[in-house]
Amino acid sequence: MKWNLTLISEELPEQNTKIQQDVLVGRHEGCDLVLQDAKVSRKHAIFSVKKTGLWLEDLQSSNGTYVNGEKIEVATQLNGDEKIQFAELVFQLEQLEDQVAETENPEQSPQATQTVEPLPADASSLQPKVTEGKDTSQSKVVIEDKDTISQTGKKNNLQMVVFVVIAFIIAMVVWALFK
Repeated sequence: MKWNLTLISEELPEQNTKIQQDVLVGRHEGCDLVLQDAKVSRKHAIFSVKKTGLWLEDLQSSNGTYVNGEKIEVATQLNGDEKIQFAELVFQLEQLEDQVAETENPEQSPQATQTVEPLPADASSLQPKVTEGKDTSQSKVVIEDKDTISQTGKKNNLQMVVFVVIAFIIAMVVWALFK
C-alpha cells in the first residue's frame, strides 16, 4: 500500500510526499520528512507501514501531533483520509491505489526532490523557494524557518562585536604596560 501526504498549510505552496515505508518526521536532517520549523521537534513523529496499514506515532514532541484535530498520545492507525498536523504544519493524507511500476528499475525513474524555505509568521513576506532535482529514493521536503536563520545570524554578529571589543581592550592594556 502507498499513501500520499500533501502539505496544505495556507502559507505554503502545496507539496507532496509519497509514503511507501516508515517515514521519520522532524527538524533533524536525518529525518525522512524534514520540517525546519521552530515548533517541530527534532524527531517529532513516525509513520510506520505495517501489514495492517499505516500507523502514526508522536515521539513525545513538544507541540504535539494531531489527527483530524485530535492530539494523539499513542500509535494511531490511519485509514488514509485524515488531516495530519505536526505543531502548526497541516497535511492531508490519502491512500493511493496500488499500481504496477512504470519502469522495471525504480532507480532510473526521476522523482522531484522538493526543498521549501518558508516563511516568517507575517504573511506580507511570503516567498517560499522550491527547487527540484533528481532523487533515486524518495522525496524529502525541507521547510526552513527564516526567522530562526535570521536570529542565528544576529547572534553570530553580536559574538563577533564582543570579540573585537575584548581584543581591543586587551591590546590597550598590553600597550599601556609596555609604554
